[in-house]
Amino acid sequence: MAYIKRILCLASSRRPPAGRCIAGLECDDDGLGAWVRPVSPRRSREVSEEERAYRDGSEPRVFDLIDVPLLSRAPSGHQTENHVLDPSRYWERVGRAPWERALAAVAPVDAPLWASGGSTVGGLNDRVPDEAAAVEGRSLMLVRPAHLTLEATEEAGAPGTVRRRVRAAFEWAEITYRITVTDPVAEERCLAEPGGILVLPDALVCVSLSEGYKGFAYKLAASVLTPGRAGGA
Repeated sequence: MAYIKRILCLASSRRPPAGRCIAGLECDDDGLGAWVRPVSPRRSREVSEEERAYRDGSEPRVFDLIDVPLLSRAPSGHQTENHVLDPSRYWERVGRAPWERALAAVAPVDAPLWASGGSTVGGLNDRVPDEAAAVEGRSLMLVRPAHLTLEATEEAGAPGTVRRRVRAAFEWAEITYRITVTDPVAEERCLAEPGGILVLPDALVCVSLSEGYKGFAYKLAASVLTPGRAGGA
C-alpha cells in the first residue's frame, strides 16, 4: 500500500547516471525520526528530475520539508533507509526548516563514520570494505565538524583523463577524513573560489555510505549545509 513520509531534506546529491540522491529525516510535531532515502525502482536507484519535481516544476532543496509519496521499503545491504518512490505522484513542499532543527539531528561526537583505515589515492578514511559495510546497518549520518575545508584538486578520471574533484577535509571522533563531495551546490561554490579552497567555519556534513563498488563502499559528502542555505541562499 502506498504511503507518504514527511522528511526534512538534508541531502540532494549527484547520483549516476544522471539523477540525484535525495535523503532526509522523518519529521513531525514531536521532532525528527528515522532517515529516509527515496529511490527509483530502476537498478541504478537514482531519482530523475521528473520524479523529484514539485507540481510547479521546482526542485527540492536542503531544508525543505517534503511530503514524499512512496510504495514500499527497499533496504539494500547497509542502505537500510531506502524506500521506493511513487513515480505517478508529485512530491509536495510543505515548508522550510530552520538551521536549529537540523542541529538536533547531528550525530554524537564520539560516533565514528563507519570503519576507518581504508583510503583511496586522493582520499583519507573514505572507503569501507564490503564485508565491513554489511554489518553497519545504516548508510547516513549528519556531523558538525569543528573545522571543514573544501578543496578542489586535479585527480585521474577515466583512462587518460584528469578532472577536478572537490573533497571535504575534516576531523570527527578524533579521526581525520578526506571524502568526495557530491553536493552540486557545494561543488560549484568551491570551484569558484580562488585556488579552489573554501573554509567553512560552521557547517554540517551529511555523509552517505555508497553502495558497494569493486569490493568497497565509499563515504561521500552528500551535502554541505550552512546557515545561509537554511535561509534560502
